[in-house]
Amino acid sequence: MLVAESRRPGPVVWLTACIHGDEVGGTAIVHDVFARLRKQGLGRGSVHAFPLINSMGFENVSRYLNTDREDLNRCFPGHPKGSMGEQIARRLYDTILKSAPSLVIDIHNDWVQSIPHILLDPLQAYPDGKVARRTLELARAAGLLLVEDSDVFHPLRNTLAGAVLDAGEFLVLTLVEVFPELALGMLDVAGQVGQILLLLAAVGLRHEQPP
Repeated sequence: MLVAESRRPGPVVWLTACIHGDEVGGTAIVHDVFARLRKQGLGRGSVHAFPLINSMGFENVSRYLNTDREDLNRCFPGHPKGSMGEQIARRLYDTILKSAPSLVIDIHNDWVQSIPHILLDPLQAYPDGKVARRTLELARAAGLLLVEDSDVFHPLRNTLAGAVLDAGEFLVLTLVEVFPELALGMLDVAGQVGQILLLLAAVGLRHEQPP
């Protein structure tokens, strides 16, 4: 786990990446974000990160957690006595919620011809209008294409994003999708680092806008 903290109290932001083991772009982005934060610091608050959640899938070049083809991002909020995926999901979920985060940014890769975008739950899925409006404001701050999930009745449930959203109205969650799987490009990484820094500025952790 990575942590960057300011001496001044403020919002708590989480970055999570590689929950699918073959989606490696987010790991590079998280490490580059923290390199920038170590150099430039935070105005206030803190940033926490799990940059390589699914290490088993990463080692096996697989989306899944294990040989049972368990998708970790369909195991939330998890259970302490459940399957391997449910137990891992529960530990992640409890750790993140314990910090009362203002924003959780879960980074994924998309298919080879995709462009970076932010995936949002349908507005009807949010606990109240205030949370929905604030989520939309933060998403727009990144300057990326916004995509709303069309499934109103099953919006991202059993995912990390859906579970955190369901946990309470004080939470705001944005899901960022980048790169084709198993692919990295330095320009892509640099661009997405900039988008993450814009989001950190939007929640009040950084005084300046990144170049």
